[in-house]
Amino acid sequence: MKLFRNVKTVRREESRKEILYFSLALALFLDLFAAVLLGVSQVTDAKYLACPILLVIVDAGFLLLSVFTNYRFRYSIAGTLIYLCCTLILVAVMTALHANGGTVTLAAGSVWLVSHLLSVAGVVAAAFGIARRSGKLKFISYAAGGAVLIAAVLYGAIAGTGGVFGQGMTGRTVTYAYDKDTDGYVAVSLVAGRGGKLIIPETFNGKRVRAADCGIFSEEGLTEIYLDSAGELELENTVKLQAFREGVVVYADRSEYDALRSGYFKEAYETSSEGLLRFACSFAPTGLAADEVFVSFDYSMDTLQTAKGEVLPVWVGKKGDTFRLDFADIGYARHADEHSDADLLWCSRNMGGFILTAPVAGNTSIAGTSIEHSVTGAQLRFARIFRITIGEDNDAVYETPDDYKFTVTGGETLNYRLATVNTCDEIIDNFPKREGFALSFRTAGSTLSGKLSDVLKAVEDVAAEEPDMVLGNAVTVADAAKCRLYMKNFGEFYNNRVENAAAIVLSRTQKLDQTRLEETVSLLREKNADAPIITTPWDQ
Repeated sequence: MKLFRNVKTVRREESRKEILYFSLALALFLDLFAAVLLGVSQVTDAKYLACPILLVIVDAGFLLLSVFTNYRFRYSIAGTLIYLCCTLILVAVMTALHANGGTVTLAAGSVWLVSHLLSVAGVVAAAFGIARRSGKLKFISYAAGGAVLIAAVLYGAIAGTGGVFGQGMTGRTVTYAYDKDTDGYVAVSLVAGRGGKLIIPETFNGKRVRAADCGIFSEEGLTEIYLDSAGELELENTVKLQAFREGVVVYADRSEYDALRSGYFKEAYETSSEGLLRFACSFAPTGLAADEVFVSFDYSMDTLQTAKGEVLPVWVGKKGDTFRLDFADIGYARHADEHSDADLLWCSRNMGGFILTAPVAGNTSIAGTSIEHSVTGAQLRFARIFRITIGEDNDAVYETPDDYKFTVTGGETLNYRLATVNTCDEIIDNFPKREGFALSFRTAGSTLSGKLSDVLKAVEDVAAEEPDMVLGNAVTVADAAKCRLYMKNFGEFYNNRVENAAAIVLSRTQKLDQTRLEETVSLLREKNADAPIITTPWDQ
């Protein structure tokens, strides 16, 4: 009878040991699963990898020790205490990282903590159940195994979809900072890792993600960025976008696309930020139907300045639909016919003398063509409008007809013709032919762009005859935000003013960041290496 009781006791102990081994194996699985998820998420930050890996080592070590020593509580109490202390310390460290790092959602952090505490409690309870031989406490061992099983299932179900940080496993892990003034979050940085996809969600921890530090968009390795936040996402530290690389695509839902993109283009126009311009040009819409295609448009800083910061929205149509420029309710898009006197006149008066030409994709105009596939970044170009005056001929018998010399449009009669470099030959081709006579263009100059060197020479000539007249310094005032544009559009007339200036004063410098200001000064230095350049904002 005594032998029978001993056999039952041994079987009971073996059964409880198996529950301990089972609990340790589940705890090992839980920590190993977390480490694997971090690897799948391509996280390489050591501070987030260290704790899960150390927990795996602790779990595996205690499990092997228990199995190979045929776990006996009285002889293994030291090992049990070491396991308990190490595990609790690592759990506490990881919990502190979760609480202060701004990377883990409350749900993911809570599940991680609860599941690990259940796991530790289950293993300790299983060990305690082995130590107590009383049958009355045998439920402790079973409760222990059940607790660890619940912990493993709970964590596996939630972390399996949301990842260790609760941010999903398809994109880079973002670090957020809470802004109590706006009761929202700001995406401030990325956790060190690999992967080319970045997702800025609409909310984090149930609160709106209202802004993002631009440094995260310039991280190495990124190829696609998804802006899921509703409304306009504010950009902070836009100067960091100078490092934003071409080729990175920024995706936004079609319902938010134009609002986000136009806002960034406007800021790029006001600050002359090339980096912000590259960022705005990289947008592509999502949420299109399977049979829909789109056309988005790229602007250079020059074309953006010509458009005065007002950009075309994305064009969306069915596959095979014909693309036309007048789809947008924007003045320069509705007046983009170079062959129309009315459009040329409108643009000469409202667009600074420039007219939009057909958008180009792959060196081919897409205006009036059917769109079978989406076009990302069609290039926009503006053509200069020239005023052409038909001079008086030298033949008393022959007189060029007025309907050829004049422009009649919108009830106005203008004593000149309007043309671009693309249409000026039409004027010659339509010239009333007469044997023995030819027609040619002659540049008459511009009343708006006199050369400073000519002005200085004229003053010097007068000063040479007037002993009391002294020529002072020639000071050129240049718009810092538009120097590049003016150099391109006005050429030698503008450059001559820079080259012959004794001093150059820059205006609107308060609207430029330091990088853009330095680029402008460098452009001016190429034309004038000696003149002092004053960059102090006028309001100072």
